[in-house]
Amino acid sequence: MHPRTPVQKSVDINHMHISVHEWGHAEKDKPSVVLLHATGFHGRTWDKVISHLPHHHVIAIDLRGHGLSGATQFDNWYEFGEDIAHTIRHLGLLKVVLVGHSLGAVTSVITAHLEPNIIEKVMLIDPVILPPEVYRGGDVPMGHAEKATKARQAEFPSIDAMIERYRDRQPFAMFDSDVFRDYCQHGLRWDDEKQAYTLSCKPEFEARVYSHMSSYKAIYETLESLEQTVHVLRAMQPPGYDKFYGFSYSPTYPGLVQHIKNGVDINLDSLTHFIPQQDPALTAEHIQALIEQS
Repeated sequence: MHPRTPVQKSVDINHMHISVHEWGHAEKDKPSVVLLHATGFHGRTWDKVISHLPHHHVIAIDLRGHGLSGATQFDNWYEFGEDIAHTIRHLGLLKVVLVGHSLGAVTSVITAHLEPNIIEKVMLIDPVILPPEVYRGGDVPMGHAEKATKARQAEFPSIDAMIERYRDRQPFAMFDSDVFRDYCQHGLRWDDEKQAYTLSCKPEFEARVYSHMSSYKAIYETLESLEQTVHVLRAMQPPGYDKFYGFSYSPTYPGLVQHIKNGVDINLDSLTHFIPQQDPALTAEHIQALIEQS
């Protein structure tokens, strides 16, 4: 069952618009839940999770270059965090439980650091945060992921055509069926010139996200500065962290929580990196537990 249709808003920040999808209204004594998606996704991939949070004010944001947001170029993942901090301020939110998945989780760390008086609690769902030594050295080789992303089909005659193409392919075959349809339906834009549906997150933009995966070198200093309660949900572990093993495994450094003052480590080793897409009900349970934690 899906939640009621969200209200769609656009917030202008730094000569770029950020798309916001809102369910319900902010209440004085209750926090708003803000959800940030993974690379190549969009805010509406959270719809099924949100359907299990019917009594909360929830906002899902399209990161720059994704969904309906603008695609201003970037050089560092830190800029994603600045975008969301600006957006939260523009929306006038006062109490926030911030939940991010993958790229959205790294963005959440930066946002929580920039807005400690607004962000009360944080959930990092399989954040793309590698071992500390990676940020002191060179970048992790992501050539395979970049190449595959750039080669991805970017145009479709219909939404159903995209669904049919990816239905049985990994990782989409693992997704909850409603989440998969939301991913396709809201991940396309109609292009009048091409007379086709095109990916809202352009393959070139997504590839750039991967190539800059370890661009924010101060991520551990930022993590260690957080005073908020932070829950870290991790998926199954890869054979190692010396290269990219694919998103069937968790990219998260297993010792991450040791760098967080008020961190809680939660290992969901039966799931892949796509925790919210595979099990939206379980994801919502963990979000509810964080909201209720005193």
